[in-house]
Formats: sequence, C-alpha cells, structure tokens
Amino acid sequence: MKQVDPDLKIQMAGGLWPRNFRTDLLGGGIAHYVDVLPVHYSNRRGIRQAEKDARSSGSKNMTVWDNETAAGLSVWGMPAIEALTNSLIQSRWVMRNWPAELAAGAEAVIYFGGWAQSAGNWTYLLDKTTPRPVVATLAVMSSKIGLAKPIGTAAIQPGAVIHIFEKDGKGIAVASLISDKAKPVEVKIAAGARSILMTDHQGNESSIPANDGSIPVKLSAMPVFLEGFDLPTLAAHVGVALSGQDDGDAMPGITIPVGTGAVIPLEIRNPLSITISGAVSLNFSGSVETLPPHEFNLEPNEITRVEMPVTEVLLEKGTSQCNMMLNWTTPGDISVAKPFKIMPIRPESLGNLLKNGQFEEISKDRPVSWSGTSKTVELKDLGHGPGFMGRAMRFSGTANKGWQHSSQSITPPAPGQKYLYTAWVWNNDMQAGSNLSVDKKDYYIPAVFDAGQSTSFWRLLTHVRATPDDVKTMSFTPVTRGSGWAMYDNVRVTLYEGSDYATEASRIKNKINIDGDLSDWDFSDPIPLLCDNQISEKGGYKWSPGNLAGVAKFAWDENALYFAAMVRDDKHVATATGEETVAGDSIVIALHPENRADGTDDKAFKWYIGAAVPGGGSGVHTLYRPAAFSGGLQSGQLARDSSVYELSIKRTGDITSYELRIPWSETGGVVPSAGVKVGVSLQLNDKDDGAGSGMMSWGGGVAPVWDPSSFGVLTLIP
Repeated sequence: MKQVDPDLKIQMAGGLWPRNFRTDLLGGGIAHYVDVLPVHYSNRRGIRQAEKDARSSGSKNMTVWDNETAAGLSVWGMPAIEALTNSLIQSRWVMRNWPAELAAGAEAVIYFGGWAQSAGNWTYLLDKTTPRPVVATLAVMSSKIGLAKPIGTAAIQPGAVIHIFEKDGKGIAVASLISDKAKPVEVKIAAGARSILMTDHQGNESSIPANDGSIPVKLSAMPVFLEGFDLPTLAAHVGVALSGQDDGDAMPGITIPVGTGAVIPLEIRNPLSITISGAVSLNFSGSVETLPPHEFNLEPNEITRVEMPVTEVLLEKGTSQCNMMLNWTTPGDISVAKPFKIMPIRPESLGNLLKNGQFEEISKDRPVSWSGTSKTVELKDLGHGPGFMGRAMRFSGTANKGWQHSSQSITPPAPGQKYLYTAWVWNNDMQAGSNLSVDKKDYYIPAVFDAGQSTSFWRLLTHVRATPDDVKTMSFTPVTRGSGWAMYDNVRVTLYEGSDYATEASRIKNKINIDGDLSDWDFSDPIPLLCDNQISEKGGYKWSPGNLAGVAKFAWDENALYFAAMVRDDKHVATATGEETVAGDSIVIALHPENRADGTDDKAFKWYIGAAVPGGGSGVHTLYRPAAFSGGLQSGQLARDSSVYELSIKRTGDITSYELRIPWSETGGVVPSAGVKVGVSLQLNDKDDGAGSGMMSWGGGVAPVWDPSSFGVLTLIP
C-alpha cells in the first residue's frame, strides 16, 4: 500500500484495549509496521502516556491520534428545548478534551459520529438538515486552533486550567475550570494586551478590556477561547514546573521522605522560539525560610533542571504549601507564581505499600493480609529457578465459572498523588485481571489490567491510578473467572515515579560477598526478567521459561551499589567481549544518575556484563562500558586488570549467577542516602546455537533505541 501512496497512514487498531495489551504489541515490534498509535475517548494524560509508549517502542515517526472521540446522548422522545440543552454535553466534551489532547502532543483528533441518526446518540446530525450544537463547536474549534501551534498546559488559580496555543505570533488560551462540577469563578489572567477576544462554543464573541495588564474572566466547566494575548506573557505559565509532575494539576505535590536531606526538583522551560532569561525561586508559605533565586538563560525550546534544598525544619511542619516564583527578564518583565504541596512521608512508604505482596506469610494455606477466596501454592513444586521461587497466590476454577477475588486496602501516604500497581500473573483457561477502588469509586477489568484467558508463563501487568486530594482508602483486588487456574505473585503498589517499572534497593545489613553464591541475597520482590511480555525474539529464536528466565536485585551501602541476577538458560553461550558482549549471553545495566530528568540524558550510561574473558589482563569476566553510551565516564573494559569493581559470574547446571559491586564513584555523581532515586533499566540477552537470539527487558530505553527518559526507577530504601 505504501508503494501506491507513500503518504498513506497505517493505524494500529484497538484504542479501547487495556493499556497492557498496547504495550505488549509495541514490545513485540508492531511499531515497525504502523504510523499511528491510536487512543479512543482519551484526555491529556492518556495522550502523554501513549506518546511515552510510542517513544519507548523505538519508532521515530509513529504519532498519537485520538481517532474516536465524542460524547453520546439519545434524544429520542425528548422535548425539543430539552434535547437542545442536554446536547451541549457533546460540545463540552469537545471543548474540554480536544484542546487538552492537542496541547499534550496528539497529532490528530477525530470526531466519532458523522452520520445522520434520528435518536442523536453519538452523531452531530439528527437528519441531513438538522445539526446539533456540537456542529458549531467543531467549526469554531477548527477556525481557532486547527492550524495553531500547541505550547502547553498550565493550571492557574483558583482551580482553572489553560491550554495554550500560538497563532500568527499571538497567544490563544482555551480556558475552563478544572472540575466539571465546580460553580463559575472569576479568574484574572495576565494579558500583555489592551483587550482579549472571548469566543464561546457556539461562536459568540465579546471583548474583555484589560485592567492593570490582566483580564477578568468568569470561567466555568465549559471552556472558552481567549485570543490576542502577548505570547510571552501567556507562555510563561508553562515556564516552570515540578519535575515529573502533571502541568494541569491545580495543586501538584511532591513527596519527600523525612530524614533524607531531599531536594525539590524544578524544570525550567523555554516554550518560545527566542532566547529567554530570568530567575526562579521558592516561597514557603508561613515560613521565614528563603532560598536564593536560581538565574537562567535558555535557548529556544531548551529545558533545564535545578534542585532546591529542603530543610528538616520545613518537613516537620507536615504537608505545607509552597510557590514556584518565575520571573522572566527577557523578552520582558513577566512573573508567574505556581503553588504546589510538599508532603513529608515516612521512609517505610518508599517501597511496596501492600503487606505480604509476595504471599510468603500464610494461615491455613491462605495469604495473610488478603481477604477473599484465594489460596497459595509452593512454586518449587511446579519447577525450578526464576519464576519458581517462594509462594504465589492461586485461584482454582469453580463449577459455575463465577468470579473469585482477593483484596487488600491501604491508606495512601500521599493523597492526590499517583500510584503504580503491578503484578505477575500466570493463568490457564481462567480470565485473570484486577479491579481497583479509590474510596467509593470502582474501576474494573479492563480499565485496570487484564491478562486474558491464558498466558504461557508469568506476565507482568501494570496500572497507574491518580487519586484525589481527599482520598482515604485504596483497595486492590485481583479477580478471576473460569474453570482453570490463575496465580499472582509479587503484587506491588508504590508511589508513581513516572515509569511503569519501579524497584528498590535495600541497605545491606550483612556483608555481601561477590563470589557467585547468591545465598547472601534476599530475592523476595525481585525485578522480573522472565515474563512472556518482556521477551523479544530475533532470527528464529523460540522462547520458553527453560530457555531464558531471570530475576535481579539491587542493594546498597555507603560505599557501593550491589547487583545480583539469577538466570536460567539451557545453553550458556558467552564467547565475545567488548562491544560484542551483548551478542552472547549477557546482561546490560543502564543507569541514569539524574533519574530521567529532562535535558540530562547525556549523563546516562550502560554496562555490559558477560562471562567471556576480557583478554589482555588478569580479568576473568567482561565488564564493559561502550564509549557511545558512557555518560562522560571511563569507557572500555573495566575489569580487565585490577579494578575498583568486583564481579563474579558462576554457572551451576542451567543456572547462571551474576554479582557486581559498583563503587558510587562509578555512577556519575549519585550520592547515596535513603530516598535517592536513579533511572535504571535492565536487558537480559540469550544467544543459543545458530542465528537466533532473545532479549528480556525491564524498563525502557535500552533497545531498540537509546532513550534514557524511558528508564525505570530504582529507589534506595533503609
């Protein structure tokens, strides 16, 4: 088809699938065959997540479309005035969602419902001559921002959001209240102009004169278009943000472990096509503490990151409000204040918030701390090596094939934040997924995750859930239905850190000997390198758990970061060293010392670990850092002669054990303490006889493309 029309766009189907279906397809290589990654009925966060998934897939050209989006309403038998009034929900859907998606990076948004239907439902025509109000909304939106350049999204006080666009050198804001249920509120927005043109969803226009440089505008849940802003004045709203936080949150928050000497990471951005300069500072509400401003000078579209220290005195006050104070001096004197929350948390909240997520604690064969119908099973009775360690939660089929469940509730340590929910699932002839509730609001399969009816081995499933500021309880409920069986293991809930991949390194309590004997390691809650949706196959390679399955762990002390991996592999082929290490059985550790912060990818690097002798020295095994991915650190062979590293690789039967001690001086500036986070991804390579090879990945950004912003996150815990 491309030969007939090179401009033809091929879309991947399935915009309503659970996200884990999408990531599995992308991991399997579908990005090489499609141009468009679709979502349906999405929003700003959905577009951002899809863009991140597309980038991690290795595709350089795949874009994100919301190719099916609208609001439906049947007006059959409804009085005409009531039908007209109620149909405004269609206009509100378009006005609230479409600008947000375009500002988030969607290349296209497509309305669902272009045919005539007397009952209305999703369409914009009752018949060929009777349009509904959304027709005018679509026309107005096309004329206002159809050809405009997206700049970004920003929350403004009190409780409003603006999606910013540039057109003909001027700024356009699509403005509304964040809540779709809030009563109208007057908001003042700096204009940098004498007046602003306001247009509603039906094209009605009015002029708002500026008073002292700002316009007063009464905002509601139905957005309006505001045109004629001085572009720098409007764009400054996206000039600073909490690193890793959602720009559209009215009151973003950052969690800081007490006693860790933490910092507040800020992103300073230049959204313009000209150079800007200025300063940013923090203003702590109700505190006499002040921090010196950080001055900056940024080229067009440049982003930089600064870290502002936080004292224990401030954290002792509990949750408190702070303001990011941004002042541009070039291209003009423009100031913006953006509030956020500082939420101190206990260090024990850094890891898994669920109790007994590994199901090792049992009472009468049932998992302690879980309520429901599940039991447990000893995995060693089913096999050996990675994937068959400890216990797992197990559901057995029932005669009526009804739903079964097991559930646990937690009190979120940081209300208003996002949480990452992950699980290993292995099932046969039994649908297995999960439900989730936030206070009294419930989410079900497939909105959480769904493993389908059967998996070939363990499958890694993930879900991210935002919470309201007043959340009291979250409940996590694995559910199954069918006549077969399903098992769950390593069920985790952690504070979300911008990645579906999160793990922890515990501070070591007893000395770890780097000798290939892993008995001094605790492999509970390991990093999986064994799931059927983590494998990539090339050259006729046929994967099975006996062919490649691994687990890994990190640990730390004040001197070093420690790594261990246990790998089951029926054939160990590791004859190459140097750049060719990854052509044989090997492990890649990728590390981002700046924890994936924008503008710092040049500091990320990776190590190759393999059993081959490095040659030319006394070294026994390969530890190699490629020059092209060295982060400015020493590259080449790192364990050929005497080395600051300690490395051991040991093969026993079909199990290969890897151990590595990494001095902190070799990590690109990481200063160890509880609460410190770094970006990490792992890749486990398998090379058997012949041309085939397999690769297990945990975290993104290592292959098929180098993208450190897609790494997972490793947190140091006490």
